[in-house]
Amino acid sequence: MAKDSSSLWEKRKPRKRFFGSCRDFSLMLCSILRSKRIPSRLRCGFGSYLESGKFWDHWACEVWEDKENRWILVDPEIGQEERQVYDVPVDLDNTDLKREQFIVADLAWEKCKNKREDLSLFGPHNIGSGLPFIRSNLLLDFAALNKVELLPWDVHPFLNTLILCKKELTKEENDLIVLLAQLTKQTSNSVFQNIRSLYGSKRSLKVDSAVLSYRTKKPTLVRLRGFKSQA
Repeated sequence: MAKDSSSLWEKRKPRKRFFGSCRDFSLMLCSILRSKRIPSRLRCGFGSYLESGKFWDHWACEVWEDKENRWILVDPEIGQEERQVYDVPVDLDNTDLKREQFIVADLAWEKCKNKREDLSLFGPHNIGSGLPFIRSNLLLDFAALNKVELLPWDVHPFLNTLILCKKELTKEENDLIVLLAQLTKQTSNSVFQNIRSLYGSKRSLKVDSAVLSYRTKKPTLVRLRGFKSQA
């Protein structure tokens, strides 16, 4: 209504209906599907189809396809206008993205750790790129798998000390990141309970009602109203 105060019965131009990031489009689709009892979840990673030769920080919705017994990746943000603006490949099927088109954070981590891809190609390239963004997206993806869908510019609590105190990860913390990558890269439902158990048992991996957010140039502590941590 702030964008257009006319009656809701009147057709609006797209820019006057909704404004949001890729995460918001994916969350809206996820909410609609869940209301219809269709299993769905948000995935945080990198899109290879937004700019040739680069992997942009991006979010998608993963939907369970019962007939094919698999999870499919959907990008609900891609319409005709977006295809033109971002020069999206004509043959891209955004209702069933290939895993090399939308690279979930765990696969990006694996590719870069094994030096199969250049670190500098991953990230929101207008403000930076590299391993810190991959690591951050990996943790955001892990939280999303536990139904805690943070914003793209939020910081998972696991990284608070690293950012605020400018410290390196300990060996134990780094090993935990490696474990998360191993668990979240598997599309099989058999590991889902392990993901839930790890989130519930490791205090450092749980998200509480206060998170650091880069809404401005410096991280600001934001308190989430009515937040209930998923156990």
